[in-house]
Amino acid sequence: PACQLAGVTALAPPKLWKEFGPYMDALAAQVQQHWAAPPGARSFSGSIAIGFSVTSENVFVQFEHIRTGGAPAALVESCKAAVKAASPYPPWSDAMRLVLSPDQHLMMRFDF
Repeated sequence: PACQLAGVTALAPPKLWKEFGPYMDALAAQVQQHWAAPPGARSFSGSIAIGFSVTSENVFVQFEHIRTGGAPAALVESCKAAVKAASPYPPWSDAMRLVLSPDQHLMMRFDF
Protein backbone atom coordinates (compact mmCIF):
# COMPACT_ATOMS: atom_id res chain seq x y z
CA PRO A 1 0.00 0.00 0.00
CA ALA A 2 1.00 3.60 -0.61
CA CYS A 3 2.48 5.73 2.15
CA GLN A 4 -0.10 7.83 4.03
CA LEU A 5 0.69 10.87 6.19
CA ALA A 6 -1.56 10.86 9.27
CA GLY A 7 -0.56 14.34 10.38
CA VAL A 8 2.13 16.88 11.20
CA THR A 9 2.67 18.35 14.65
CA ALA A 10 4.84 21.37 15.40
CA LEU A 11 6.82 21.00 18.60
CA ALA A 12 8.84 23.62 20.49
CA PRO A 13 10.23 24.14 23.98
CA PRO A 14 7.05 24.38 26.08
CA LYS A 15 8.35 27.03 28.46
CA LEU A 16 8.71 29.61 25.70
CA TRP A 17 6.01 28.54 23.25
CA LYS A 18 3.14 27.33 25.46
CA GLU A 19 1.03 30.43 24.83
CA PHE A 20 1.52 30.30 21.07
CA GLY A 21 -0.41 27.10 20.33
CA PRO A 22 -2.47 28.61 17.49
CA TYR A 23 0.72 29.71 15.77
CA MET A 24 2.19 26.22 16.10
CA ASP A 25 -0.99 24.70 14.65
CA ALA A 26 -0.83 27.08 11.67
CA LEU A 27 2.83 26.26 11.14
CA ALA A 28 2.14 22.51 11.17
CA ALA A 29 -0.73 22.94 8.71
CA GLN A 30 1.47 24.95 6.35
CA VAL A 31 4.21 22.31 6.44
CA GLN A 32 1.69 19.50 5.92
CA GLN A 33 0.34 21.26 2.81
CA HIS A 34 3.81 21.08 1.29
CA TRP A 35 4.38 17.37 1.94
CA ALA A 36 4.14 14.92 -0.92
CA ALA A 37 4.80 11.18 -0.84
CA PRO A 38 7.94 10.26 -2.71
CA PRO A 39 7.35 8.21 -5.86
CA GLY A 40 6.93 4.55 -5.04
CA ALA A 41 6.84 5.13 -1.27
CA ARG A 42 5.51 2.10 0.54
CA SER A 43 3.52 2.05 3.72
CA PHE A 44 5.45 3.11 6.82
CA SER A 45 4.21 3.08 10.39
CA GLY A 46 5.96 5.45 12.77
CA SER A 47 7.19 9.02 13.11
CA ILE A 48 9.91 11.17 11.66
CA ALA A 49 11.06 14.19 13.69
CA ILE A 50 12.76 17.05 11.87
CA GLY A 51 14.51 19.66 14.02
CA PHE A 52 15.28 22.99 12.41
CA SER A 53 15.94 26.64 13.17
CA VAL A 54 13.97 29.66 11.98
CA THR A 55 14.38 33.41 12.21
CA SER A 56 11.89 35.91 13.57
CA GLU A 57 11.35 36.85 9.91
CA ASN A 58 9.80 33.37 9.54
CA VAL A 59 12.54 31.98 7.34
CA PHE A 60 14.06 28.49 7.46
CA VAL A 61 17.75 28.58 8.48
CA GLN A 62 19.00 25.00 8.73
CA PHE A 63 18.24 21.49 9.85
CA GLU A 64 19.41 20.81 13.39
CA HIS A 65 18.69 17.12 13.97
CA ILE A 66 16.59 14.40 12.45
CA ARG A 67 15.14 11.26 14.02
CA THR A 68 14.10 8.91 11.26
CA GLY A 69 12.42 6.17 13.27
CA GLY A 70 13.75 3.69 10.72
CA ALA A 71 11.91 5.35 7.84
CA PRO A 72 13.21 4.94 4.28
CA ALA A 73 15.59 7.70 3.19
CA ALA A 74 13.24 8.95 0.46
CA LEU A 75 10.47 9.45 3.02
CA VAL A 76 12.80 11.38 5.34
CA GLU A 77 13.86 13.57 2.42
CA SER A 78 10.20 14.28 1.55
CA CYS A 79 9.64 15.52 5.12
CA LYS A 80 12.72 17.73 4.98
CA ALA A 81 11.54 19.11 1.64
CA ALA A 82 8.15 20.01 3.15
CA VAL A 83 9.79 21.91 6.01
CA LYS A 84 11.92 23.92 3.57
CA ALA A 85 9.16 24.48 1.01
CA ALA A 86 6.80 25.89 3.66
CA SER A 87 9.22 28.76 4.38
CA PRO A 88 8.52 31.61 4.88
CA TYR A 89 6.38 30.50 7.79
CA PRO A 90 3.40 32.36 9.28
CA PRO A 91 4.39 35.78 10.68
CA TRP A 92 5.16 36.13 14.37
CA SER A 93 2.82 38.25 16.43
CA ASP A 94 4.07 41.26 18.41
CA ALA A 95 3.72 39.17 21.58
CA MET A 96 5.97 36.49 20.09
CA ARG A 97 8.60 39.05 19.14
CA LEU A 98 8.64 40.35 22.72
CA VAL A 99 9.15 36.91 24.29
CA LEU A 100 11.22 34.93 21.78
CA SER A 101 14.81 35.44 20.71
CA PRO A 102 15.39 36.21 17.00
CA ASP A 103 16.33 32.63 16.14
CA GLN A 104 14.30 29.68 17.38
CA HIS A 105 14.68 25.92 17.27
CA LEU A 106 11.54 24.00 16.36
CA MET A 107 10.63 20.45 15.48
CA MET A 108 8.09 18.97 13.13
CA ARG A 109 6.83 15.46 13.80
CA PHE A 110 5.46 13.63 10.78
CA ASP A 111 3.23 10.74 11.82
CA PHE A 112 2.56 7.86 9.46
